[in-house]
Amino acid sequence: MHTQSSSDGTSGTPSPDKPFRLLDLPAEVRDNVYEKALEDEPIAHLSRFTSDKKLLTDSRLVGVSKQVQQEFTDVMDLYAPIIRTSVRNFDFGAVIAYLNRISEADVEKLTKDTAALTRTMRIEFEFRRPFPYDFGRNLQRWLNRVRDPSRKGTDVVFEYAWSDDAWLYDTPLQVRVDIRHPDANEEFWKIQRASVTKLQLSALSLT
Repeated sequence: MHTQSSSDGTSGTPSPDKPFRLLDLPAEVRDNVYEKALEDEPIAHLSRFTSDKKLLTDSRLVGVSKQVQQEFTDVMDLYAPIIRTSVRNFDFGAVIAYLNRISEADVEKLTKDTAALTRTMRIEFEFRRPFPYDFGRNLQRWLNRVRDPSRKGTDVVFEYAWSDDAWLYDTPLQVRVDIRHPDANEEFWKIQRASVTKLQLSALSLT
């Protein structure tokens, strides 16, 4: 976008000698631009390998400049409709680290409706053999966290899915967990339902 001055000195039709710069806009207008961009790239990615647990995106905006990248990722933290991540062998460490990192204000944004839709954290399960000794305990720790109102993010809507390679395992997974608490029970059955078409996940309640 370009602008030029008319004969009376006011802004007129575009001119190549004065290019438009995103950073010339007020901060609140830039935030509106970033929110609009999230409509085209609604999914933010949380890598289990990133030490700072920042969200990643495929949007080209992050390549404009370091300032634009920081501003866009800050908005993405607050408004990305879907946060997608993978969890291997029920190790939810990256998800928990992300929830612990963000501020209470960010958590509140994560648990409430946005202009787009209800925000969701989509967790895709992967499995690698041999399974670790604490395989079942990983899931138990997650269910324990879900039921604890003192922990950040317990009101976040979590959605679960199985990765495409999960069907490679012919042997059903047998996982022993305690699902006595209603919140833990509900979350566990969300995981169970997600597994039905991929592989059978069995649980033995300790109640």
